[in-house]
Amino acid sequence: MLLCLWLHLAWAQQGSQAWYEPAPTLQRGRLTGLVASEVALTGLSYWALHDLWYSQAPRSKFHFFDDNHTWLQIDKVGHGLSAYHIGLFNATALEWSGLSSRKAHLWGGLSGFLYLAGIEVMDGYAAQYGFSRGDIWANFSGSALLVGQELLWGEQRLMPRFSYQPTPYRQFNPGLLGQNQLQGILKDYNGQTYWLSADVAALTGWQAWPEWLHLAAGYGGTGMLFNRSPNNINAQYPGIVFQRQFYLAPDLYLPALKPKKPFWRAVFKATRFIKIPAPALSYSQSGGLRGHWLFF
Repeated sequence: MLLCLWLHLAWAQQGSQAWYEPAPTLQRGRLTGLVASEVALTGLSYWALHDLWYSQAPRSKFHFFDDNHTWLQIDKVGHGLSAYHIGLFNATALEWSGLSSRKAHLWGGLSGFLYLAGIEVMDGYAAQYGFSRGDIWANFSGSALLVGQELLWGEQRLMPRFSYQPTPYRQFNPGLLGQNQLQGILKDYNGQTYWLSADVAALTGWQAWPEWLHLAAGYGGTGMLFNRSPNNINAQYPGIVFQRQFYLAPDLYLPALKPKKPFWRAVFKATRFIKIPAPALSYSQSGGLRGHWLFF
């Protein structure tokens, strides 16, 4: 019912303009339907999280939880990326409704922060977790990166991106790192790498540099069988080192290719949070500087 009303209002206001094209001026039908849909989806996602996750966990009074020293802070970087891309998605949708780029990114950044803050409040009532000030600051940082670039440059020249590759560590602690590969993407921090992809052409003004070729710096970790390294980890698991890893790699930014067909433009935009596999350099304390023909 809600979707039908939204499509009717949007179609009535757009005239000959294709429905998938961003409106040149504000179309209240699109904006009304978009906001109503977002509110409904937010409520549905909170309900699903509560039913599938929080309802199965022991409850407690609202409390705070200091987890700033766990997982080599990789989880905090993940919070920042999530806030950024939720905000970017919402900003793109608001631009589609005809809102100016600045207003769309301001509201988009705020929506990403508030959405994740709601999840953090639910964490505050879970006995095993708690409201994490570190998570909130990470969420704020991701939203601030989105809004700050819009205010400074009117475009996104630095974009956080994500990659994952399976690791052998899940077998040692599947309850914490994931029972299968799908869970591993979310829970096995050893396989996650977070990148900050820089638009070299826009940052330097060098017109000869291809717009689609970015340069990305990555951060990850290894040896994380637990959320922090126990003193006897080397005795329990010989050869496993709890350490940070750093990366440098070229990055293919597909939206800059600007395909003509709307379907492919949408597909390429949907890849903005994914780091495309490419050759890379990595550095860690135990492994030193290494080259990779293809790293994801």
